[in-house]
Amino acid sequence: MKKSFVKRTILFFIAICLIPFLVYTLVFVNKTADIEQERINGSLLMIAQEKAAALQKDLKNIENQTANLAQWSSYVMSQPADPSSLPAEYRRDERMVLGREPDHTSEKSNVFLPSNVELTPQIAAEIINSERMEEPMKNIRQQTPDVTYTYMVTANGLLRVFPYLENEAFAPEHDQKSDYFYTRAVGENNPEGKAVWTKPYYDYGGNGWIITCSCPYYVDGELGGVVCIDVSLKTLAESIADFRIGNSGFAFVITNDGDVIYHPDMMGLISKRGDQLNTNLIEGRDVPPGYREIVTSMMAGEEGVAPYQNKEDGDHIIAYSSVKTLNWSLGVEVSQAEYSVGSDYITQSFWTLIAALLLACLIFAFFLSRKITLPIKRLTSDVSKITAGEFHQVQVDSEDEIGMLGNAFNKMSREISEYTASLIYGKKQLETVLNSIGGVMMLLKPDFSISMINEMGIKYLGIEDAQQARDQKCHMTFFGLDEPCKNCPVRNTLESGAACRCELVRDQNIYEITSYPVFENDRLKEIVVHSRRITEQVMLERELFHSEKMAGVGQMVAGITHELKNPLAVIKGAAYLLKANRNNKSKFEEALEEINSSVARAEKLIYNVLDFSKPSWTEKELINVKSLIEQILLLVRQDLVKRRINVSVALAQEPLYIYGNGDSVKHIFLNIVTNAVEAMPQGGELSIRADKNREDRTEIVFSNTGEPIPDENLDRIFDPFFTTKENGTGLGLWIVAKEVARNGGTIEASNQGLTQFKLILPGKEESDEDNTDD
Repeated sequence: MKKSFVKRTILFFIAICLIPFLVYTLVFVNKTADIEQERINGSLLMIAQEKAAALQKDLKNIENQTANLAQWSSYVMSQPADPSSLPAEYRRDERMVLGREPDHTSEKSNVFLPSNVELTPQIAAEIINSERMEEPMKNIRQQTPDVTYTYMVTANGLLRVFPYLENEAFAPEHDQKSDYFYTRAVGENNPEGKAVWTKPYYDYGGNGWIITCSCPYYVDGELGGVVCIDVSLKTLAESIADFRIGNSGFAFVITNDGDVIYHPDMMGLISKRGDQLNTNLIEGRDVPPGYREIVTSMMAGEEGVAPYQNKEDGDHIIAYSSVKTLNWSLGVEVSQAEYSVGSDYITQSFWTLIAALLLACLIFAFFLSRKITLPIKRLTSDVSKITAGEFHQVQVDSEDEIGMLGNAFNKMSREISEYTASLIYGKKQLETVLNSIGGVMMLLKPDFSISMINEMGIKYLGIEDAQQARDQKCHMTFFGLDEPCKNCPVRNTLESGAACRCELVRDQNIYEITSYPVFENDRLKEIVVHSRRITEQVMLERELFHSEKMAGVGQMVAGITHELKNPLAVIKGAAYLLKANRNNKSKFEEALEEINSSVARAEKLIYNVLDFSKPSWTEKELINVKSLIEQILLLVRQDLVKRRINVSVALAQEPLYIYGNGDSVKHIFLNIVTNAVEAMPQGGELSIRADKNREDRTEIVFSNTGEPIPDENLDRIFDPFFTTKENGTGLGLWIVAKEVARNGGTIEASNQGLTQFKLILPGKEESDEDNTDD
């Protein structure tokens, strides 16, 4: 390969074209990434600055409204008022401490007074004066959408709130002066007596997390109380987070000591009313590298853009700006990968171009290789003799690609010679294996013609050798039929490409026929067919099936006998009434009706037992699922009542049918229901659900709350002679599985909280191909 002309040419082309372009691409991509990062930082910082300015403007407006409301309160509360003119609507009773009758509207304010505070003339005067506060509170609420509640709390503990707040919001003894919004605005917490903001706390009115702007007011130089305006953090979030940058972008607000004012993660937290949100972004927390430095910079009132390494999804960027008048800081955080799509797109484009150039090199190499096709043709002429069975060695005169090809053909010639010899030996082995297999074994073409047959098949057909059966149709050769047999598994294998099995009845014998596909290059070329007589085996299985069924009947005789006693007792009583009421026509007819009803019930029980115990294997028919379930439950009713088992039956649609052998299906259902009853000796729930599935087949699920089947036994319960019962035979579920397969269905068991057996059976008469057993 060192002397390859094609290889040297391709390497030369790559050296003068692709390598320089690759170097240029790397430089350009790095430069583009730097420019893209500058763009990202600038745009994020602009968003943070805009949101910080908007937040400062909105909250400053609320501060001004709070201060104005405090001034108005000082004036209003200093006016004289007649306590005797207190409206009658303000009263105390069991439902409220003090307030109006609930009108459940937002057009009224409400007044609260703790139960441990007397309604003195001074407080009555405060109530009268505070009525004049309702209109300003209402105006603030209407003019500022961010506001949730406006209210005032007097130094005597009186609270007036707008809009109307249910009386149950506060306990009767609740003192508003101890609340966070009050204590934050008075005393040493607010020595300048100006409007101040609280940190987030959980709202008493049920609006989640809020912040409050509080301002004290004074009457004759003494503290008169505090006026407050609440802002819900849900509303605040809508104004500062009304943008979307990928799936990870969000905004947050903190104080100058790192405490959270707003963060998306806090919105799902639920707390008790009045509880404060004491969450700090860095104190007492394990934060990612670089995150602490960013938050520290925000606490210092700085602005900028900085990255950090997020533990969950890689690099993140935070742009932050100060909300100066509040000593707060707003940050915008986003994932680097989701935001920087431009540079990734350019990088991808350049690498795609490199891939295209590389593809061009390969195409060039292809056309260059054609220049050496002539010597290859000469080599092909020598090698073509191999196809005629002449496994000789070709002459090799060069060490380049042609020489390598010649050596490869020489090696191939030797291996083909050895492989051909092994095929001849393998064919003889295959013939020996086929002849040693019991039953008829043959190989069919897709047109049902025989290409190979074993000695048992030759003996069965009464011919001299396999050559006489070759290319003959199997259905004509064996059964004298012009068309393939009904339920022929070969037809199903041709359509599905899978192995298939069925049973055929011919000349009072039962044969099990199995077909297996043989593929060549993903194309079905032939079908292996194995046929064996199973008459004796099937008869034994049916006798065992009938024995199991009769054993079940024996177990139910006591229950059926008990069931018959009830109608017999009714008949006996009705007969007595007939004698006693011969002249009373209405009672006479009523007694006759009871006798007829009881006789019909007894007949139904007897017919059910007779029908169930009848040994037969009739043709398949449509079986009504509802009637069959009612019949089975009637037979086991005594055990259900005795063990206190509740039964629920749910049919998704009616009528719902199963296409199969009635005797077989009844045994399947009875065996599963009986096992469920035995699994619940102390009582429980038995559920039976039935519906059509997507393949238009009927799906029946039996669930019970009894002792679950161990997981290690789920794959073994359908094996013959496997049992966990002390006196069990291990044949019940094995017979069930056999009968389900014979009816063209499937069964599976599972433990999913309940023990479940799921049956899927044909819901209608299906075509011959569909009725074959895989």
